[in-house]
Amino acid sequence: MTYLPQMNSQHSEQTRSILYRINESMALTTGGNYLKTLVKNMSENLDVPHILIGLYEEKENSIITKAFWSDNKYIENFSYNLSCTPCELVIKEGRVQRFGKGVQDLFPKDKDLVDLSAESYIGLPLMGGDNEVIGHIVVMDTKPMWDIDFMESLLQLYAARISFELEKINHKKTIQEKDLQYELLFENAFDGIMIFHIYEGRMVSWNRKFCEYLKTTDEEIRRLDPGAYMPKFQPDGRGSVDVATDYLRIALEKGKVQYEFVHQARDGELYHTETTVCVLPEPSSHLAVYIYKEINARKKAEEELKTKNIQLEKYIDSNLQLENFAYIASHDMKEPLRTIGNFTQLLKRRYKDKFDEEGEEFLEFIISGVKSMNRLINDVLSYSRVNSQEYDLEEVNLVHLLFNITNNLRETIRETEAELIIGDMPETIKVNKTSCTQLFQNLIVNALKFHQQDKKNIIEVGSKRREKDWLFWVKDNGIGIAPEYHNRIFVLFKKLHNKSEYIGTGIGLALCKKIVEKHNGEMWVESELGKGATFYFILPD
Repeated sequence: MTYLPQMNSQHSEQTRSILYRINESMALTTGGNYLKTLVKNMSENLDVPHILIGLYEEKENSIITKAFWSDNKYIENFSYNLSCTPCELVIKEGRVQRFGKGVQDLFPKDKDLVDLSAESYIGLPLMGGDNEVIGHIVVMDTKPMWDIDFMESLLQLYAARISFELEKINHKKTIQEKDLQYELLFENAFDGIMIFHIYEGRMVSWNRKFCEYLKTTDEEIRRLDPGAYMPKFQPDGRGSVDVATDYLRIALEKGKVQYEFVHQARDGELYHTETTVCVLPEPSSHLAVYIYKEINARKKAEEELKTKNIQLEKYIDSNLQLENFAYIASHDMKEPLRTIGNFTQLLKRRYKDKFDEEGEEFLEFIISGVKSMNRLINDVLSYSRVNSQEYDLEEVNLVHLLFNITNNLRETIRETEAELIIGDMPETIKVNKTSCTQLFQNLIVNALKFHQQDKKNIIEVGSKRREKDWLFWVKDNGIGIAPEYHNRIFVLFKKLHNKSEYIGTGIGLALCKKIVEKHNGEMWVESELGKGATFYFILPD
């Protein structure tokens, strides 16, 4: 039922009949035609040239007209900005704005008022369900509007129905926008997506990435069974169709499941996916969404890592066997070597007069070789023990340890006229005492050995406390090491000088590095040829 506003005695019977005609003509009008029919009938029956119903676009601060009757015709696709218009007051203040005459003078920047030759204006805000302004209805006349109170009452009469129609338009627009967003997301997703009809066993919808993965076409997907895109068996030997069916059953029970699966493209190429299956809620519970994330690169990396781990295990096993062999062989070689050395010394003492000069030289060669071999065996034994033996860590006073080393090397230090400077050291640090002694002693001996003949040999031993560890160094002003050999000197048996220049087995620095690594530390050298060398190493606290 339609209720007319209360009218005073000024409203004639003729005006009442006009209102009844508007209501009568609108009674059977529904849907999208309602707003257009309303503005046309109101204009014709009220003798006003311009009536519009607009939807408010807050982001754009504009009005989109949904029904606009002007000068006996519909104006389609009309929109305008609210700035400097009377409509801005209607929308922003949320109340009726009435200008019985001179509206152009009040809003000189509103060009539409000029174009429409508007003299008078009345605008009514339209409220949505959440009591916010969603649009307005505006009546404009080319002459003064003397019955403006009556016009406002008339607009109020239709405001609720107009608001309802605008909200339907808004709702439809929102659905369309969401559908568009879904379609864009679906079609342009980085992963393959397929919607599967669970009970009919067919693929209902799919995106472009899905076709790219399977190297197929829309026509083929419609024609072929889903099994055509699976190899007969999965890598674990199970049938592909059985695996897919089992996981679909889990998805039906739990709503969602994720698993790895191998697919087969139309050209026969296999590719690994991380597949997620989600069963849609009612009323679409007959559909399942499959999302395929291609993981070929990851699976390849996993296989390569697995192969490298197998190779590493073989290498470690081989290395351990080699170290055990070196330890056993070196240990067993000491006895016959000692026998050779002892009997050579006996030959020299007992039969000294029997040998000529060349014979004595041969004996010295044998004795020298025995000594060199003995040094090599001892160094190999020391190196093999670093890995083969368990490290017992204890609190060690490095000041006392370095004092004992200095005392052991006192004669060598005196012969080389070296100056050994020991800086601040931690009072105690938790290390293996035996190996730590060997570490410092080897580095100091190295510095004593490779000194420059024309310079006073100065060796500095220092340390620095860091956040989680100690940095140590042994620095000398000796012959130095060219940069291209900085890594080579730590390799087992690698020597930069021949025996005639410097005696050694090429194991000392390799042993030092192994000791540091056994303590979970690291070691390196900084040096230039002719400018000395500094060996740094880090030991965890």
